[in-house]
Amino acid sequence: MPTCLNCQHRFEGNYCNHCGEKVYTEHDKSVWHFFEEGLHFITHFEGKFFTTLKAVLTRPGKLSEEYCLGIRKKYFKPLSFFLLLVVVYLLFPLAEGLNMRMTYYPGSVPYTGKLLQAQIDHKMAARGLTEDQLSERFADKSEKLSKIMLLTTIPLCGLVLWVLFIGLKRPLFDHLVIATEVNAVFVLVIFLLLPLLGHIIGWLLHRPVPGAIDPREQQRQLWLYYAVIFAYSTFAFRRFYRAPWWRILPSAVAFTYLHGVIIFVIYRFLLFETTSSLL
Repeated sequence: MPTCLNCQHRFEGNYCNHCGEKVYTEHDKSVWHFFEEGLHFITHFEGKFFTTLKAVLTRPGKLSEEYCLGIRKKYFKPLSFFLLLVVVYLLFPLAEGLNMRMTYYPGSVPYTGKLLQAQIDHKMAARGLTEDQLSERFADKSEKLSKIMLLTTIPLCGLVLWVLFIGLKRPLFDHLVIATEVNAVFVLVIFLLLPLLGHIIGWLLHRPVPGAIDPREQQRQLWLYYAVIFAYSTFAFRRFYRAPWWRILPSAVAFTYLHGVIIFVIYRFLLFETTSSLL
């Protein structure tokens, strides 16, 4: 009976029934197995990724539904999938997205404009910097921070769903899972797929993607954002919560509005305050 080298537990078979450590053989130490493990990782990762991607894009709510039922082997975990998309967005920022310039915040975050402008003025005076110099420092800090802080949207959206569907008596865990899926699609579609499509169309038509977006284009993008969130959440909630349409539709409308509040008010305010504290 072998003894596990990791936890010293005695067991029978090829895997420790206490910690899961594998009993290594001479084959496991071969050069062929060294490369075999690398190939297994690539194919396993690719298979899970595309299975998860297909599920979230073609069957909204399916990933969350099966994850909460305990069917998890064939998919990425929802939070892992979300974090992977954030990393891709961090490495390949195809759009400015939520990472605004410092000078945009006072006029872009509802209800807090005067407060944010006062903080900018105070910071310039305290640091002895011009607005351009402070804005440059702000941009350096917020570029990566804006992606990482997208994590804050998950618990906020989870709490919103817990309130909207409180009568169904689902645990908070379930609401966090579906909130993670919806926000993963938010990152995937709004910050990766649509900007990529815009770049491809611009390349085909020999039209460079503009650096600055005019107000009318911003308005169109805002309506597109609301359309994506509403459409996806409607079908995802219908599958996940198994509630009748008369309850799903108003809940999806309320969630879409509150998601906008979370993104354009709470998230932006938290991002500004966090970035400002690091200057």
